[in-house]
Amino acid sequence: NKQYPYKFKAADPAPEGVSFPKPVLTRDDGKFDEKSGSFKVPFVAAKSGRAPIKGVFFLSVCSDANCVMDKVELALDVDVK
Repeated sequence: NKQYPYKFKAADPAPEGVSFPKPVLTRDDGKFDEKSGSFKVPFVAAKSGRAPIKGVFFLSVCSDANCVMDKVELALDVDVK
């Protein structure tokens, strides 16, 4: 959906040992084209080890007939060295 204001909102409160310098990313912070999109989510980990990165991605997908808007909870464990 070329008009939709895609957004990623980091978990609030942030998981223990993790902080997000920019907790809300907007469409302008990502890369979007007709068939794909992505955000790079900046974070700071307080120590090495596994760091849980969590948040909600707000999205919309359209066909010629209709558009569907949704929000998806995302989580990923990152190995911090």
